[in-house]
This record gives sequence, C-alpha cells and structure tokens, in this order.
Amino acid sequence: TELDAWAVSGKAPSALAGAVHDALLEHFGEPEHTFRFEAPEAGGGDVPEVVDVFAWTASPSVGITNFATAGMSDRPMSGVAHRAELHFAVRAALGADDLERAATTLANLAAFPFLTGRSLDWWHTLVRFGSLPGFPSCSAILLHPAFTHGGWDRIEAGETTIKILNVVPITEDEMATARDEGVGSLMERIYRDDIDLLRDRD
Repeated sequence: TELDAWAVSGKAPSALAGAVHDALLEHFGEPEHTFRFEAPEAGGGDVPEVVDVFAWTASPSVGITNFATAGMSDRPMSGVAHRAELHFAVRAALGADDLERAATTLANLAAFPFLTGRSLDWWHTLVRFGSLPGFPSCSAILLHPAFTHGGWDRIEAGETTIKILNVVPITEDEMATARDEGVGSLMERIYRDDIDLLRDRD
C-alpha cells in the first residue's frame, strides 16, 4: 500500500543523501518540487530514514518532467557492493496530483530492497508495480542505465558508488518478452520499433 513504509517525524537527510542532492542539483538545476518521505519510528524495517523525491517540471523548451530520489543510497542493499537512487522521466507536463503520485511510487520503490531483501540493479524488471503517471498502458518496470552511451548513470560519493536506476515503465507484453526471451531481446524490439521510452505505448 502507498506510504506503508513512511511517516512524518521531522528527520533530516543524511550526509550521503546531501551529496546526492548536490549532484542532482548540478545535473538538473534547482527542482520545482520536493516531496519528503520519512521512516516511521517503528515498523519501517531497515528503510532509509529519509527519502526526498525531487521533481523538475516540463517546460516549452524541455518537454520532459524529471523525478529523482535522494536518500535511498543511505542504506546498503543485500548482496551487492553498489548503492542506488532512482530517476524517472516522462515526456509530458504533469498536474499536482500526478506529481505527488509519481513521487509516492518512487518512494515506495526506494523502500522495496530494504523491505524485501532483494537488491535492485540495471536491467532488473519488476512486475505488477502499478502504473506511473503518463503511462496508463504500462504496469511493469525496467531499470535502465544511461539512455546514451557514456551518459550520466552513477554518482561517486567518496568511496561509495551510487548507481542511478532509470525507472522505465513497460507494458505486460514487453515484460513477457523480457521474461521469456531476455532483456536483450526486449531492447532489440524497442530499438527496432523506435519506441520512445519516455511515452506511453499506443
């Protein structure tokens, strides 16, 4: 359920989350919106104490709304050396309700590894995660590295490597291709059909 890992208690972000925030600011500029999600005093498991979700809204010159988390990387994930933060982009302008809904979905996804013991990495897929704003036809998620060769998909904070996991909504049919034939076959199909990963499917 939404926000089941989060409560409001006035906690401050960690130093590592602050370093992520600074890197996001350098890359995207000042966000227009900030949504803060805070772990409850009890019952939150090992979720990060604070996860901020920043949003940069679409403009006439840049028709993409971007979201990014800061705080997920405050906790190590099980069985992997890297830590992670999330990025989600949609080629659309979103209203206030959709901005909050997207932020809530990302916050819940940020809690997922710590509530389940399952680490997240590039090329992982998640089924039945619910649709994100702008993607009513998509109910699964692909975690994508940088969209361009040599693109920005990690933050180095001291000795800590933080991978930026691009949250790409995919359809049930695309998910079936990834499951049955592998993510490589899915990406070949996406490139062949010239699918825009930042838009819903027709």
